[in-house]
Amino acid sequence: PAAVRSGTYPENNIGGAAGYAGGFTFSAPVGSDVAGFRFGLNDQPTQFVPANQVGGTASALVTPLENGPQTLYVYSVDRANNLSGTRYEYHFVAGRGTPPKAHWALDGLDETQVTDMRPQRHDGTITYGPARWVTGRQGDALHLEGGSAAYVNTGGGQVVRTDTSFSVAAWVRIDQDNTAKPVVISQDGSQASAFTLQYAGDVKKWAFTMAQSDAANVLFDRVLSDAAAKIGVWTHLVATYDPSDGQMRLYVNGVLQAGVGKHVNRWNYATGTVQIGRSKYNGAYTGYWKGSIDDAQLYDRIITALEVHDLVSAPTEEQFLPLDEGAGTTAVDISGNLRSVQLGTGASWTSGADVIGRGTAVGLNGTSNGVVTAGRPVVRTDQSFMVSAQVKLDAAAATGTGTVTALSQDGPLSSGFTLGYNRATKGWTFGLSAADAASPTRISVDSSAVGRLATPGVWTHLIGVYDAADGEVTLYVDGEPAGIANGRSTADVAGGMVLGRAKLNGQAVGFWIGAIDDVHLWSGADPNEALSTWYLPVTRRPSAYDGQLNRFLTIDQTSSDHISVPGRAAAAYHFEASLGAFAPADEPNTRMMYRCRLGVDEFTSPSADCEGQEVLGPLGLLYNDPPPADQQVFPVYRCKVAYTTYTDHFDSGDPNCEGKTNEGLLGYTLAYRNLVRYNSPAHPYDHTSSTTRVGPDYRPEFSLGRLAMQGGTDRTALWACLAGEDSFVSTDAACEGQTAVRRLGFVWTAPPPDLSSRELLRCRASWGDLFDSTNPGCEGQTFVKSLGYVVTGL
Repeated sequence: PAAVRSGTYPENNIGGAAGYAGGFTFSAPVGSDVAGFRFGLNDQPTQFVPANQVGGTASALVTPLENGPQTLYVYSVDRANNLSGTRYEYHFVAGRGTPPKAHWALDGLDETQVTDMRPQRHDGTITYGPARWVTGRQGDALHLEGGSAAYVNTGGGQVVRTDTSFSVAAWVRIDQDNTAKPVVISQDGSQASAFTLQYAGDVKKWAFTMAQSDAANVLFDRVLSDAAAKIGVWTHLVATYDPSDGQMRLYVNGVLQAGVGKHVNRWNYATGTVQIGRSKYNGAYTGYWKGSIDDAQLYDRIITALEVHDLVSAPTEEQFLPLDEGAGTTAVDISGNLRSVQLGTGASWTSGADVIGRGTAVGLNGTSNGVVTAGRPVVRTDQSFMVSAQVKLDAAAATGTGTVTALSQDGPLSSGFTLGYNRATKGWTFGLSAADAASPTRISVDSSAVGRLATPGVWTHLIGVYDAADGEVTLYVDGEPAGIANGRSTADVAGGMVLGRAKLNGQAVGFWIGAIDDVHLWSGADPNEALSTWYLPVTRRPSAYDGQLNRFLTIDQTSSDHISVPGRAAAAYHFEASLGAFAPADEPNTRMMYRCRLGVDEFTSPSADCEGQEVLGPLGLLYNDPPPADQQVFPVYRCKVAYTTYTDHFDSGDPNCEGKTNEGLLGYTLAYRNLVRYNSPAHPYDHTSSTTRVGPDYRPEFSLGRLAMQGGTDRTALWACLAGEDSFVSTDAACEGQTAVRRLGFVWTAPPPDLSSRELLRCRASWGDLFDSTNPGCEGQTFVKSLGYVVTGL
């Protein structure tokens, strides 16, 4: 061709973005008999576009699937279908992939607004009841009951054009099988949804569909998943459409499905809005979803295979056992997920791993009692997960036959995964079962294959990674890769996590002799997250809520559950309020409170044995009655509410237990609360500071210090205020002419003489957001005013 041009991807320059379809124009030499053009992003192009006339021009869409330098190869084709002797090599650079056009995290507790995190703010609303918030794959999720009132109709108009490239992604869990076609997400046309991501009940598979036109009784192009959908299981779906070749593609849990759909009748409905949980057909809504949806996103481009992998493999910490208790029979899970473990009689406390630098570890004696058990599953073994631990093998265990196991997860018959030592090869090993069986098919890695042998008596850091999307099992030893195997698990092996043995054909095997420390398990597969436990080990997870008695709440479908914790809680729980600060460790007239569990209900108890129930760990010190006369204190009562199928215990400062049953006074906290600063990743990127609950879109950053819960002559009230979408705090009860939300507590008007403190400042960010800081330089932003003083020590 004589010329190749593109406005989206200019020649020898950067433009567009990975996954974005750009228009190109090809021009034939004047007077030639060129009938069309063959083109593509490899040197053996296969795509063809005819010229508008012999010797004329043609237009085509081209979609670079990676960012960086690209070459488009273009040949002229004459009327006899001969290729030109020379080709045009058009060089350009595709920009990085752009963020989603809309992102609904779908987090909430009792809110009716569904927030789009992106600046376009395609927010929606729900009817609470038919739609409600539940525990999700990442934090919360939206559960829809399947009726005509269970959906989200988003605002803000069209999100993506459906006649050009786009992608849609979401975590989904369908509640029941049926022959209908319930829809996760769609975008309206006038008569029909331009696309849907759905469960195709006619074939029991996941499906991505695109309507052939915006008309009544329209037919749909679609692509199906390779295997049947799993009912009641969180599944990640991604669908992409490439207009340059008309191909519709579907990923399930990060794996590109073999089938490819074809959609060539491109059309776009400019005013169509996105629907979550339903679709449109013949001008009416249908396809109502019964199940849960989490983290839904829409892109105006094709997202790459690597981006799909990152979406499905983002790690979520499921369990963290520092094993630093040093006494007792319970080791506390500090991930917030309450999966504490129990030591058998053959397990003992010993010195911890040298790399951790302090604390203890669990020593196991190689007997059936020398194990540590969780009693409940931690990860799904048919989806991506990671495990890590510091292990030390005794010399007595290094010889003999078979494998000794440091960490595993039981199945009914055999372990779903094992991490341990192979006596025959002298290597470290990690593997998983393809499915539960008496003698399961194993996908395993042994470090001896790469010459990495175990050294008995030396602390060694092991990581096992199962990447379900890539079908890879990888072992790391002391931060270095030590082998990789290919294969996939086909079924979840869901039993309790165990330290110190494995299971085979229903029998306990492979008892560990040695010590284990610093145990982590994650859903997802990002090795960098797991490797951080090797090069940057920690023994605790600092929280903005540390040092106080925190009440959290979750609502899962029709049940609500309160818990009291000393720091952070599991992602599905929402902070309600602080019930005051714990008493210092050296204070007289105090007693320890314990976190306990009866069935699924957590409760607080002064009894170390949790009144005969499950012990989750220590909570913090409370003052006994009567409390010290020289301290401002806050009473804490244990309360309960009985529902039809369960009982919820909760702690409260109200002697009437908020209208429920009072089971007695637990003690007294110090009357101070952390003032926590939060930020929202949703546009307009607001900061807020609070001692109580904030919206689900806010994430805690850190504690600015403590406010008093009670007033005094040296203090003034601090108020939460709102000016439009900008949250701020003020010492003015009228919020300086804006909207007053609630009183947060009391700041000191001058540094208190008997407590350490720092000045609380109001600052303004460059984009106009008001935020609070104790940094004298306002963190490089603009100082507005002083708000008083917060205390930093008690």
